[in-house]
Amino acid sequence: MFPSKEQTPYSDGAQEQYSEQKSSNEGADEARAVAAAKYSIDERLATYTMWLAIFTALLVLVAIFQIGFLVRTDKTSTAAANAAKQSADVAERTFTELERPYIFVDTPKFIPSPIEGALNVQYILKNYGRTPAIVRWLKATAKPASPSNNGPLTWIEIFSGQIILKSGDEREIQPLHRMPFPKTPAIGEPSVLLIIEVTYSDVFDYIHVSEFTFFESEGSFHAIAGKKYNRSKSEKLPEGVEWTPVWSEKKRE
Repeated sequence: MFPSKEQTPYSDGAQEQYSEQKSSNEGADEARAVAAAKYSIDERLATYTMWLAIFTALLVLVAIFQIGFLVRTDKTSTAAANAAKQSADVAERTFTELERPYIFVDTPKFIPSPIEGALNVQYILKNYGRTPAIVRWLKATAKPASPSNNGPLTWIEIFSGQIILKSGDEREIQPLHRMPFPKTPAIGEPSVLLIIEVTYSDVFDYIHVSEFTFFESEGSFHAIAGKKYNRSKSEKLPEGVEWTPVWSEKKRE
């Protein structure tokens, strides 16, 4: 009378098996999703680490470049400072050499001596420089020019004091002690060498020592050319050092 109950395609056992399979599939999907998420995180971490390493390497390169640049800049600055100092020193030397005083001795001449049979020597100092000079020390030495001269071995006259010579000024130097000049004329050969040393200071705190040599022949003096007979030295006087005639003697040693 009543229709029979329609049988489903799945029996109870099949239904249970289906449910288990479905749960298994869902678990597998969830595992795959978790694995995919984990892979995505690992991939991101790897990508981040890679870019971090690249960025760190770039920072290292930039730091190395900056260190090299700073070293080059320091060397350049040092070289520029040294060049500037050298230029300043050259400029100062050039300026002082152009503006400093230059003392020369004009050709000496004989003048009568109160001592019978003797002659004295007179000479002129002249400033050919652009600034004043203070003559501190004069030393005139006469000595025989050859062994055949039988006169006195040396004649020395020293002046220590101050003689101020402005640019273009000149001063006639007379013998101080009227000492006889060793004159023993010999025809045809020089009888005497006259060496005059002049030490003077300038407004730039430099000390200059110049030496001039003359030979006497037949009653007249003649300048001897050459660095061997005409020497000159200049040196800046150390700060706080007072002038002393001994300075000149030490500089000749």
